[in-house]
Amino acid sequence: MSPLRRVLAAVTEGRAHTLEDLAREAGVSRDEASAMLDYWVSRGRLTREEITPGCPARGCGGCPLASGCAGRAPGGAPALVTIGVRPRREGPPKP
Repeated sequence: MSPLRRVLAAVTEGRAHTLEDLAREAGVSRDEASAMLDYWVSRGRLTREEITPGCPARGCGGCPLASGCAGRAPGGAPALVTIGVRPRREGPPKP
């Protein structure tokens, strides 16, 4: 299985909870894993949602999830990003 498919499988099967977990699972770097997530989001297989409420005012240094944080919200505030599986659309029933 290609690293790209391993990333998708790790997310859809719930085996990776941080970007580091995902990179380790797929055997790639953190940056490569992030790019692969972007690919699957652009293909419509995964969804991405930023969650900014709840981040500590003092920034990532005060957050226990700082090592798994995927980015920052507009204005530099820390942001957590969730990746979800987009349900597949089913076509018309076959006769």
